[in-house]
Amino acid sequence: WTVVPNFRALGPRLGPKVNEVKQALAAADGSELQRQLEAQGWIEVAGERLGADDVEVRADRHDHFALTEENGWAVALDLELSDELRREGSARELVRALNDLRKELGFAIADRIDVTIDPDPALRPAVEAHQTWIAAEVLAASFSYGEGDITVEVDGLPVQVTLRRI
Repeated sequence: WTVVPNFRALGPRLGPKVNEVKQALAAADGSELQRQLEAQGWIEVAGERLGADDVEVRADRHDHFALTEENGWAVALDLELSDELRREGSARELVRALNDLRKELGFAIADRIDVTIDPDPALRPAVEAHQTWIAAEVLAASFSYGEGDITVEVDGLPVQVTLRRI
C-alpha cells in the first residue's frame, strides 16, 4: 500500500507543511499506515493527525498481479500460469477447434462422433490429462490416438484429427 496526501484537503489546512507530510508519508510503511487507518480512523505523520479524507490509500502495482481498486477495496489476481492451467487452456482450445471442425464438416449439434487424434508432442500431455472432458464436450462416442486426415491448430501447434459421424 502507498499512502499519499490529499492535497485539496491538506493544502489549505497545512500550507507549506504539506510537503513535509508528503515526504513523511513516502518514507513510511504504507501497509502499516493503511492498517492504522482501518483500525483507528486516523494516522499521525510529521506531527499531524490525518484522517481518511486527508490521504489517499493506493494499492501498489506488481508485475505478477492484475490489480484493481475502488472505494478502499483492492483485488489482485495472480497472473502466473502453472503447467496445469496451461494444459487446461490447451484442452479448451482443442475443444474449440474440434467444435469448429464439426461445424465446417456440416455435423448437427447433437451428432455423436468418433475422434481419432494425433496431437503435437507438446500438446499430448494436455490431451491425455483432459481426454474424458474433451470427448464429452465434442460428443465423442470414442476417442482414440492415431493419424488424422485434417490438421487443426491449437496454441500454434498442429493437431491431426479425423472426425467421423456415427
